[in-house]
Amino acid sequence: MKTDLDNSENESKRSDAILIANENYLEICNLSKDAQNKKYQYLPYWKAKESKLLLRELKKPRRYFNTYKRGTIVKIDFGVNLGCEFSQIHYAIVLSKKDNRLSETISVIPLTSKDKSYNLNIGNIMFDNAMKTINDQIQGISDEINLLDKNFRDKISKLKEILTYYTANPISSYACYRNIITVSKTRIMPKINEFDFMNTAICSESIMTKIDEEIIKYYTNYKL
Repeated sequence: MKTDLDNSENESKRSDAILIANENYLEICNLSKDAQNKKYQYLPYWKAKESKLLLRELKKPRRYFNTYKRGTIVKIDFGVNLGCEFSQIHYAIVLSKKDNRLSETISVIPLTSKDKSYNLNIGNIMFDNAMKTINDQIQGISDEINLLDKNFRDKISKLKEILTYYTANPISSYACYRNIITVSKTRIMPKINEFDFMNTAICSESIMTKIDEEIIKYYTNYKL
């Protein structure tokens, strides 16, 4: 049976561990000011966000989660991880075949802009089409801007917001099939606004077939 003394010692150890972690993070931030790896610059913001997510998980645990179809492109905050593990914000493709509202996690394949032999080029056709659609919508109503009411002007503003963001942060063209990872859905970032195609746009069957083939070749001994 645990005594009050045992509980006091455990609390002391927990507090000491938190202090040590805080000191280590402060030292990392000081040492990494000139580091080429930008993930360290993101560390303070990620730890603040992570603590909020953990606190929300503890205080208001969720029972149901959004569902995502296989091939859906999502934007994920991978945080700051060790070594060459994916860090910071990246787009990713959902690989899970049977997602449901009770599932807290989902398996994804991250996307990158790095053209390497072990990354699969999936092109950026979907991104180009999405941008063209947004541009067409803006152009189609911009000539009548003076006749539009506030709701339409708000729509134009939101469409331009999406266009500006994805022009500056285009969806990467290479699927990192060596870096398949299962993540918590709480890492999936929300849409910019209701017109954002992120978290709903789905890759074509041809792209998913290419990814499947590379996964089979890399992870199994099965001969295609």
